[in-house]
Amino acid sequence: MIERALVTGATGFLGGHLARRLLASGAHVTVLHRAGDSPALDALAAAGATIATFNAHDEIAELVAQSAPDATFHLATRYVRNHRSAEIDDMLEATIAYGTHLLEALVGSGSVVLSAMTFFQFRDGRAEPNTLYSGLKQAFLEISRFYRASHQLDIREVILFDTFGPGDERDKLIPRLFAAAAQADEITLGPSAQLLNLLYVDDVVDGFIAAVAPGNPATMTINSAETVSVGELVSLIEAVSDRTISATFASKSTPDNRLLHAGTWPWPAGWKPSVPVRSGLELSWSAARQQTAP
Repeated sequence: MIERALVTGATGFLGGHLARRLLASGAHVTVLHRAGDSPALDALAAAGATIATFNAHDEIAELVAQSAPDATFHLATRYVRNHRSAEIDDMLEATIAYGTHLLEALVGSGSVVLSAMTFFQFRDGRAEPNTLYSGLKQAFLEISRFYRASHQLDIREVILFDTFGPGDERDKLIPRLFAAAAQADEITLGPSAQLLNLLYVDDVVDGFIAAVAPGNPATMTINSAETVSVGELVSLIEAVSDRTISATFASKSTPDNRLLHAGTWPWPAGWKPSVPVRSGLELSWSAARQQTAP
């Protein structure tokens, strides 16, 4: 059982769900966050989390020492699907600088460290990023491996595929499809046959917690046991929402289907996904409708 957890990225979709689950389990949760107002932080504090804010990187070490975590979940990042030049500095800060200072602060702490990676970094299990975001993730993976080898940090790299669930406001496919269904908007998508691997957020959180248990390997994945095509996903969302989605599909296949070629890694010991895609979509749509109800 995790007694003291440190979570970065807790104002985000996955990190918020994880922090709330850890709090519900009775763990003492410290949320490490750059200084700034956030309704999500206020909600986590109200739920019992300790909010540790920093203005500069040199403050991180003291905050980590105060939190004394037995498990650290590093989920902070700056996801940008198609970056602009003006976004590069923020992406570097969130993915490289912040994470490196965190690892430096954790040296000698005894904490197990979970670091979230993306399947877009890989082809057939080898590093081959195809976006700036995934390239920065790969750079941080190499930094993490330095700290594992040279400073004996117990870092567990968990490679994520596509994730979804209630409260997801990221620039991702399922939130975009929900919006198109709700607002009767037209939407342009990739090829109908493009395969997706979609994991419901509760399964993601279960996988994170399982991954920091003793005996797991350094590199793991948490992903769904099933795949669906883009066209099948549209049909599923039409079924659960009882709406029609006006979708235009690309006529040509993408030149780089990362899902089919990303690689194969083990699941955390004792973990397997339990929420089918359709069930997860039903839960997510119901939550979205409740949030927008007058």
